[in-house]
Amino acid sequence: MTNLQTRRLLAATVLALAPLVAVAQAAGYPNRPLRIVAPAAAGSGTDLTARMIATPLAAALGQPVLVDNRVGGGGSVGMESVAKADPDGYTLLLSTDATIAIQPHFSKTPFEPSTGLAPIVEISRFPLVIVVPGDSPVKRVGDLATAARAAPGGWSYGVGGRGTGGHIVGETVRLGLNAPLVAVPYPSAARAVTDLMGGHVKFAVSDVISIVPHVKAGRLRAVAVAGPERSSCLPDVPTLKEEGVAFELPYSYGLLAPPGTPPAIVERLNREVRAALQADTVRQRQQDDCQSPPPAANAPADFAARVRDHWQRWGALIRDAGIRIE
Repeated sequence: MTNLQTRRLLAATVLALAPLVAVAQAAGYPNRPLRIVAPAAAGSGTDLTARMIATPLAAALGQPVLVDNRVGGGGSVGMESVAKADPDGYTLLLSTDATIAIQPHFSKTPFEPSTGLAPIVEISRFPLVIVVPGDSPVKRVGDLATAARAAPGGWSYGVGGRGTGGHIVGETVRLGLNAPLVAVPYPSAARAVTDLMGGHVKFAVSDVISIVPHVKAGRLRAVAVAGPERSSCLPDVPTLKEEGVAFELPYSYGLLAPPGTPPAIVERLNREVRAALQADTVRQRQQDDCQSPPPAANAPADFAARVRDHWQRWGALIRDAGIRIE
């Protein structure tokens, strides 16, 4: 047998054994702690949601589930770390659209989330919100644009990093209302909100989870909701579309794994997380955090289709608006 024939035989053997190895992995899964990468700062909505899921998932799997905060690049640092991890079901990604549907459009290396990661399950949906200080005279998005035009140099606004959902929302408002707005990126949306309350920026765009406590306390005022519908926590706050800005894209949390993760493991995680989402404590927590439950159709294939749809829709908005991240 020649060397070439030997190599071909070995390659064929490896391919033939691969399904058997995957089955064996799934049969013994899990036998050690899992890690959920949260590509955001501790205390952020992403971090809190990862921890909300980690507790019941650990109980269901019989193994600890740790949360690993990987901050940077608008979520791309955490996403890339999971995409390159071993596809064994022990490293997972808790992601928002900012990470899997927006950042890939600004990456130097083309990345399609529905193939570059293995979607497991959608966890919840929630809107982004434009907020101003509680004592600001701004009541509507139109007021914000008018005040920005009257100010020398325009208005600055805080977001949790370049290329995040908040940044895209701010740029969409800038272009839609022809207002002189300048984005100020922070390591996290929470930091942006802190600086907003300290008077360092004029407004901020953040997830509803992080800002509702400040709105209820009167420290902030919600001006508009960036989503397809009004938030149940902020029923009196109009959507951007109602305010004349063409924006109604969805925003959601989801759990993903490295590409090549055995389907049996993906199915197991999907089943356990879906069961966790039905627990009274989790449902109450989501309601308190202004999150909406995911659709009933929430199998891995359903979530994969939504990931691709969100990626395409955010990409179209970015291209049509000519948004660039320098």
